[in-house]
This record gives sequence, structure tokens and C-alpha cells, in this order.
Amino acid sequence: ACPEALAELEDFRRIQDDMRESVPQVEPSAQFEARLFAAIRLETNSAPAPQTIKPQPVVTPVEALVPALTLVKEPQAQPAERSQRRPLPFAWLAAAVAVAALLLTNGYWMAQVNGLNERMVRLENDAVIASQESFVLDNSRPLNWSRMTPDEGTGIEAAAFLMWNADSDRGLLYVRNLPEPEPGKTYQLWFVEGEESMSAGTFTVDDDGNAVLVFDITEPIDNYHWARITDAPDGGSDPAGRIFVHGVIENAEDSEPDSTNSAS
Repeated sequence: ACPEALAELEDFRRIQDDMRESVPQVEPSAQFEARLFAAIRLETNSAPAPQTIKPQPVVTPVEALVPALTLVKEPQAQPAERSQRRPLPFAWLAAAVAVAALLLTNGYWMAQVNGLNERMVRLENDAVIASQESFVLDNSRPLNWSRMTPDEGTGIEAAAFLMWNADSDRGLLYVRNLPEPEPGKTYQLWFVEGEESMSAGTFTVDDDGNAVLVFDITEPIDNYHWARITDAPDGGSDPAGRIFVHGVIENAEDSEPDSTNSAS
């Protein structure tokens, strides 16, 4: 233990002894005991009596006595939705089947007809080509040709290529970018020599302005100086139409074509 603490404790005990010895001892009076017990009895009588708590009856709600399952309202039966559609009458079903079969049949026959039409067109073209004599160029002899250009003032970008065999009365014309003729008109190929003109046939162009013409004439092509393409009524006409394209026959003597819009 700490010596200082022990010393202080010993001093404190000595002071207590000194205080008890210095206080004079007085004997209590005879009434002190009576007054003390009277005060105790008075305090005891004035204390409130303990309250007795009577147990109160516990009221249990009726809902608590009923099983929980009974408190849950059963879902009301909803009217069942009509999951099945009303069946169509047999007559409607038969009509629908008939219409579907008719559409399929029509589609099939339309395809067949279109195929037959295309085949007929090809056969007709083959027949036209077969009805004509083959355009044969004799390689043993010189091949003549002429490039034809647009006439001044036409404003078109067409071009034509003409070729033939010098000893033949047959030739071939290939045309590009020629505008579609006016309604009721067609194109006509002319060979011109001075005042004389000879028609080599009429032709039309496709949507791109292209055309090929295989033609026959009664005189050799080398007998003419100019080749011209004019417009003309359907079936051809005299060489009085507007000139669209012209060119010089290769073997002709050098000369310039006239600038008139007539093929004569």
C-alpha cells in the first residue's frame, strides 16, 4: 500500500476519535421514545393503501376467432372469356377454299400464258430472221463501211454504222441513241446519188434509241454517194423527211453533203 495514503487514513481515524471524545454525551428524554414511535405510526397510517388491479376481461374480436382462411374473400368466379371463336359456317369455309384455289389456278395459268407469249415472240423473231437470207460478208473481198453522224441543227448525239460488201446488194445498219420518232412516224434509210434516191427500208428504235437493220437494194451500194436517215410516215415515203443522221459512202468521190433537210 501507499505510505502516504496509510498516514492520511490514520490521521482521519484519530480525528474521528477526538471528535467523539469532545462531544458531550446527553441522555435522551423519556418522551423521545414515545414521540419517535408515534411519528412512525402516523407515517404508516397516512401511506396510501395498495391498489388492487382487477383483471379486465379480454375482448377478443370475432375476426380473431375465425380462421384466417375465412377472412380471405374467395375470388369471385369471373365469366370465362371466350377463348374459342365462333366456328365459321361450312358455306363460308367452302367459299374461302374455292377462292384460294381460283387464285392459285389463275396465277399458274397467267405464268403459263406469259411464258407462251414470250416464246411466241421469240419464235416470230426467229421466223423473221430465218425468212431473210443470211447477211454474209465475203472476207475474200474488201469490206466497205461508213460512219454516219448527226445532221447539223438536230441537237442529238446519235451515231450510225453502215457496212456492206462491194459486190453485194445487201448491207447492215446499226444505230445508237436515236430519239424515238414522233407518233405515227418511223425512220427510213436512204442512199442518195445526185437527184436519185433509193430507200433501203424503214425501222424503229428501242427504249435506248438503238436499232439494227439488214436491208436489200436492187443496185450496188457503191453506186451512191450519201447515206441518210430521215423520219417518215409509217410504211415509208418519198425522201422528203427531216435528216437526222448522214454519212459518206466510203468508195464515193470526195464531196460534201448538202445542208438541206431533204433527202433529195
